Parts: sequence; C-alpha cells; structure tokens
Amino acid sequence: MPAPDAVTTPDAVDASRLLAGPRGRSLCWAVVVDAVPEASVALHTATTDPARTGDVVDALRRVGAVDATHARLSRALAAAVDDAMYWQPPDAGDAVLADPRVVAALEPVARAVLAAPAAAWWSQPCATASQVLTSYDDAAPTRPERALAALDAWRATCTEEERRAGGRRRPVGGPWWSTPAFAGLARTTRRLPDGTAPGFDLVEDGFGWDAVTAYDVDVPAGARVLELTRPEDVVALVEAFPLEVTASRQRDWCETTGRSGRWLMPDHRAVADVYDGVHLTVLGWAAAAGRALPVGEGTATVLAGWDPDSTYWYTDDIAICTPGERWHRDDTRWRRAGAR
Repeated sequence: MPAPDAVTTPDAVDASRLLAGPRGRSLCWAVVVDAVPEASVALHTATTDPARTGDVVDALRRVGAVDATHARLSRALAAAVDDAMYWQPPDAGDAVLADPRVVAALEPVARAVLAAPAAAWWSQPCATASQVLTSYDDAAPTRPERALAALDAWRATCTEEERRAGGRRRPVGGPWWSTPAFAGLARTTRRLPDGTAPGFDLVEDGFGWDAVTAYDVDVPAGARVLELTRPEDVVALVEAFPLEVTASRQRDWCETTGRSGRWLMPDHRAVADVYDGVHLTVLGWAAAAGRALPVGEGTATVLAGWDPDSTYWYTDDIAICTPGERWHRDDTRWRRAGAR
C-alpha cells in the first residue's frame, strides 16, 4: 500500500479523476471564468497560438482556488454540458485544457469544486424518493408501457445501423450516443431543493428550452439501480453487456477522441435483464463523458449523450404520480408557471 502523501490522499485522487475527463476540465475552467472573467482572455489567446498555453497556466496560478458557490457551480456545470459535442473534433479550448501543465494548474479548482457543499449531491446515488420526469416545450411525458419491447426495438435498430454502416466503403457520421436515447424510455433526475431538476438544463445536445413540465414519479420499492460513479463503472458495464458499434460510431467517436479502432457500447436490452435502471452521477459524467475508455485490448467505449444525474429506467413500474408542473425560464432563472 502506498504511503499517504500529497499525491495519494483521497481528495488528490478524486481531483485527478475529475480532471482526467474533458467535461471535468471544462467544468473547472468554467468555474474559474465565472469567478474571474478576465481569465478567459488567456484561453482565447492560447487557442489561436498554442505557444501561449503558458498564459493559461499563469492565469490559473494567480487565481488559485476559487469560492465554489452554489450559483457558480450551477452555471459552470450547465456550461460544461452545453460544450459537450461528440460528433466533431474537440474544440481548440478543450485541446488547451488537456495540456498537462494546465491540468496540474487546475487542481486547486478541482479540489474546491469537490469540497463545495453545493456539489455534495453530485456524487450521490439515484434519489429514488424524489425523481422527476421532465418533458420539453409542452410535449407529452415519455414513458412506454412496455419497456422491454421498446428496448428490443432499440437493439434491432442498433443492429441495423451497424449492418448498414459496415457496408459502406468509407465511414460516415450518424448515431453518436451510447444511450437508449430514442427508445422512449422514462428518463428522470432528482428534485433539487429549489424545486427544479437537473433535467431542466443539463441535457447534452439540448435545445436551450425555455419551457418544461416536471412530473414527480414513483419508483418501485427495491428497484435495482446500477450506479455509474466513475469511468471504471462505465467500462465494467460495457464489459458485462457489450454491443458492437464499430461501424456506426467509428467516424464520430474517432473525431471526438482521436482514437481509431473497435468500439463497444452497453447493450441496454441485456442490462434490463439484470437492472431496473442505470444512474449516472454528475461526477461520474464529468470524469467519463467524451473520453475513449479502454475496454480490454484493442477495444474502447465512449460515454456520450448520457446527461448528468440521469437515470434510464428499463421497467414499466415507473409511475407518474402528480399532475405536471410547468416551469418557464425568465432570463437565467426557472419559475413555476402552474399545473399543466
């Protein structure tokens, strides 16, 4: 066992894990810019002239740790989610933030984020007693009556996408997500103390909705929920329930990660035989999303399109138990607008 020191203390390990992910680095940088807006100049300069990356390091050293307030963390997390795009190469800012010198300089920020009371729920498991299903722009709530049949259809679609993509001479873009995003499953997030839910804002490839409807749902007692809290959990899920997606995902995932090779994602239909739902914590998302995560020799996966704190439900027993409550965004704040 290694001797306890500044490198192996739990907070250092957690900060390192957070900063290993492009979304985690983006989150920490967004916290810095929210606290010290002029720091953004250094990153902009480095994106046009990589030789100036040292300016970003110097800016971070001047800032040091930051006051990770509730409002600041909320804004930074939303910004990091908005920046998630897995169908194109990383933008120039992501490339600068991946520089090892910048990563090291971001460590005090990462520690401040992890220690903040406002981020305590970011590592918590699925809050089964307070789950919210969010629909957007007055659309009806999505919850199939036959979840397993929906997953059967989803897997058949994935298989057909893979077959068609494999018949092309050159890889083309197409599906980039690693979730059952269009299976029509119930997808929920927790109710936050102010009455909102992460599902209002924290949506990868979202449309910046200004109107949502929130439905409280009942989760059955004893529901079997698998927790994804770190990259290793994502890898273990894919190892246990692999689905080949090399042909259909190669172009997009290669562009966003720089890796070429065999790709797998979770077979969510197979997962449903063992679990009622799978929950991704916020910190699990920040550390894992958008990375090429090795799954055995010569194979990898990408966590893409899975929103922070979201639980995908593979059971029919998720029941909407209240009338929908409508919310509207007023500038940057959500306000109740009444029952649907």
